[in-house]
Amino acid sequence: EREHLAEQLASLIARRDELEAELSAREKKHQDEVQRRAGLEDFLRRRATEQASKYQELHDMHGLLRREYFYSLALAIKLNAKGESYCNRPLSALYDVVCERNLPIRNWPGWLASELFPTESETQRRAEAEAEQADRRSTGSSAAFASPMDQVGGRGGRTRQATWTY
Repeated sequence: EREHLAEQLASLIARRDELEAELSAREKKHQDEVQRRAGLEDFLRRRATEQASKYQELHDMHGLLRREYFYSLALAIKLNAKGESYCNRPLSALYDVVCERNLPIRNWPGWLASELFPTESETQRRAEAEAEQADRRSTGSSAAFASPMDQVGGRGGRTRQATWTY
């Protein structure tokens, strides 16, 4: 019986050694996977930072291109005026208005022409709209803005369209 117990003990010790070896192999495999994932996480973090930087660069370039296009367009409209007198508002102020109102680029030529060369009725309508807005602000009215048609001279007045010659 002692021999039998010795054999069982030897068998259990051998099984324990096998399980310890398997556990050690699994721990090594797990550590390798943890390191692989940490490396991948670092790579992805660096890549995300690079992409965010590229996005910011493109966003900034887009803003610069929009501004340059706006100024070029305004100068082209002024040069194309053929002697007409124009409103001498700073182009930076007009660009700020375009940005605040989020006007689509396709609408810039007509809007700029109407701002740079307003008719008398447009000028009067704008002055009235500004006075009305000031009154609304002072009374606390929530409708503090004129309609978009008032802002671009679409009611009753002549809307000047840019003419282009090549």
